[in-house]
Amino acid sequence: MSTSFNFTSGVFQGIVPPSFRSQFGASVQQTQAAVANSAVIYNGDIVAISSGVISQAISLPSTNNTGSLSGGSTSIYGIALQNFTANASGVDTTTQPGVTVTTCAVALFDANMLLLLPGYNATSSSATLAAWTVGTSYQFGRYRGASSTSWWYYIGTTTTNGEMEYEEQYGLSNTQFTSTWIYPPIWLRVNGAYRQGGY
Repeated sequence: MSTSFNFTSGVFQGIVPPSFRSQFGASVQQTQAAVANSAVIYNGDIVAISSGVISQAISLPSTNNTGSLSGGSTSIYGIALQNFTANASGVDTTTQPGVTVTTCAVALFDANMLLLLPGYNATSSSATLAAWTVGTSYQFGRYRGASSTSWWYYIGTTTTNGEMEYEEQYGLSNTQFTSTWIYPPIWLRVNGAYRQGGY
């Protein structure tokens, strides 16, 4: 038995938002975290924590229709479970008048948490399940579509360092999910060296 969540994040060409789940009957660990001053967090963002405040772990590419990888050694804290637009004092500006929100809900990456991300290769014909090997670690990235509001996280084919380990495939074949996913989704675990919570 596992606990699983689906969340709405940036969407590119109708891709189904990824999900995450825990293994072995464990519950997904959640916490409330302060947000960096003037930072914008979206529901489903992969976030990092520094000096007690969270922000997006990797930035959205500045150019449309491009992707950028993490670099292979990006420490990550968890997944944001709500939208949060912080003002210069770290207070959310998207809440109702008279309500002061200073923390964002986060699902923490731990040893039991698996994240489902689409695999991506700039050469689409190379983005098949065969491009990823179970037990191998890969860099994750963000792809920007036609605008800054059209984006998604993905797992790349670059194995230099790599924050996420491929644990299991999502479908039985490459054709099983093509009506919903443009690229093959796979289940990943964040490597302990890059889990900021250390769980």
